[in-house]
Amino acid sequence: MKARFLWATAIALVLISLPALVLAQPPIVPSTGPSGDGVDGSPLGSPDVLWDQPSDNFTALASQYFLGYGCGVYSADDFRNIVPWNIQFIFVDGDPEGAYTDSLLYAYSLNWFIYPDAAGVPAGDPDTGGHLWSHSCPPSAPEVTISGPYNCEVTLDIVQAQGCLLHLPPGTYWLCFYPSLDVDLYGQWFWDTAVTTNLAVAQVIDPCDVFAYGWTSWTPWTDYTPVHDLAFRLESYPEGWLEYGDAPEGALAYPSTGVTGAFPTCKNVTSAGWIQHDNFGTWFGPGFDMESDGNHGLCPGFAPYDNDECFGDGDAGLILPQPYTIQGGVVAPCIMSSGGSSCEYEICLEDSYGDGWNGGYVDVYVNGNPVYTGLTLASGSGPECHPIPVGDGDEITVYWTAGGWSYENEYYIYDSQGFLVRSEGTGGLDPGDVLPGELYAAGCPDCVPLGGTPLGNPCGWAQWGSDIDILIHNWMPGHPEYIPGYVNVLIDWNQDGQWQNNPGTTCDGTMVPEHVLVNFVIPPQYDGTLSALGPPDFQIGPNDGYVWVRFSITEEPVLHDWNGEGEFEDGETEDYLLRVYQPPPVGGEAYPVSKASLLAPWIAVGVVLAGGISWYILRRRSARI
Repeated sequence: MKARFLWATAIALVLISLPALVLAQPPIVPSTGPSGDGVDGSPLGSPDVLWDQPSDNFTALASQYFLGYGCGVYSADDFRNIVPWNIQFIFVDGDPEGAYTDSLLYAYSLNWFIYPDAAGVPAGDPDTGGHLWSHSCPPSAPEVTISGPYNCEVTLDIVQAQGCLLHLPPGTYWLCFYPSLDVDLYGQWFWDTAVTTNLAVAQVIDPCDVFAYGWTSWTPWTDYTPVHDLAFRLESYPEGWLEYGDAPEGALAYPSTGVTGAFPTCKNVTSAGWIQHDNFGTWFGPGFDMESDGNHGLCPGFAPYDNDECFGDGDAGLILPQPYTIQGGVVAPCIMSSGGSSCEYEICLEDSYGDGWNGGYVDVYVNGNPVYTGLTLASGSGPECHPIPVGDGDEITVYWTAGGWSYENEYYIYDSQGFLVRSEGTGGLDPGDVLPGELYAAGCPDCVPLGGTPLGNPCGWAQWGSDIDILIHNWMPGHPEYIPGYVNVLIDWNQDGQWQNNPGTTCDGTMVPEHVLVNFVIPPQYDGTLSALGPPDFQIGPNDGYVWVRFSITEEPVLHDWNGEGEFEDGETEDYLLRVYQPPPVGGEAYPVSKASLLAPWIAVGVVLAGGISWYILRRRSARI
């Protein structure tokens, strides 16, 4: 058995550098135009192809877990995105060993991993972990399509597999794919090499050293054979998909009153118009999803409601308050993903002298995506704490820039349970950086139910940063290179199913507008919370209960008393169901005046007795002194 395995391994070492046994096909050269491979063309590529490294139809490299031997040899190649990507399909091109065909059909499992970059190699491997995302399934799974002349090409439909697109913030990543396959029965599968020369050279790791080349850590394939890239393709939403809203249109909006929503959401429902964005360069939260229509493509249906931000797919930008949704005609807490407020780490800034950071600042990133840039302690000792929305396995990096009296600066990072996980600048030393590979979020489930929290009291004031906040990014391209964005917020205070100022919606005789934030400017190249830019606080409407809220960021301002509809070149819209809540008085029910008068003599007796007891205790204490 062992000898046979070594013989198969020897064949593999020959085959990885020999021409692949496939019919000759003309190579497809990557376009450098708008639908390019993501290096020289538009950062998004075409609407459906994000990254493409076509096969050279000549060479193939080993990448397989050898069932029965407890060892694997894994290959990986890198890709890069400079704006958020939402991936639906991963295609990998491969070939069989010699006379073996259909090898992927006989695999025990097919395995995909995506790793962050660690100085030109994957920041982990299949044997030790460190991946940002993974998926394993049998070749017969509905999300898998096996194709090609020898059934050795495989496509994974991520939406079919996990119910939502795979969101990746801007950064450099590594894709690793391999089948778990019995080499004795079905031979080996090999990953085709590509015609491209993108980024770093493809890597191989052989943790058990079965090839006896010493590749026990990630090693460039060029150490063995003159190749550069592996053949794979990443695809997203179909052409024509855009970013839409999610609030109910032609469906129940407020279960307690039976009001039907007329919010501009669905393109194929003409009663109230709709809102759409092509979305280049500006968004809320970690990222955005492109859709075929509103409510994540479910229009005109709304079951469940808000099937985008509330669905748990990692793109929710709302930090607080915690929102709600409608399930089976009943309001229920929203289930948000790790990209929203379901899991937060926190960074707290302090100054040991008490005069702020004097020009010093930190930049905070999650998976290479900027969360805060230029974050500083303007004055005082602090601590000033800021949330870091994360999910399980997210990489947190922090880069500190010195100002005056830098040795006074301190910063601390706490996990979602409030435990300190990193401190910098203690003991009178300059703070250091949190470098890639040093800190990963843990203890954050993929999707957790939230209890829901109120926005505030009727006719009270909502304060940005303490009552309501949202994470925002603005990297909209334009002329000049980057341009400002405009944020508008609408809240249906009178709960009539539309956003429109109503003179009857008043507090103390003054109308409360539903257009609560009007064309608030977001500067170019900004990453951080909306509250940090100082938007004006706003008055809450007079009604208790739930209200539908729309957050939109666009490349151009809108009219005052905007109703929430429009077609925009850039930006994103996120809709949430929030709660206005008047808590009951503290201390239980108050007695009416008639009852209070009956209790007056007893209250007087109680006061006299309490005074006497106090005098006695004080006298006893004085005597002891």
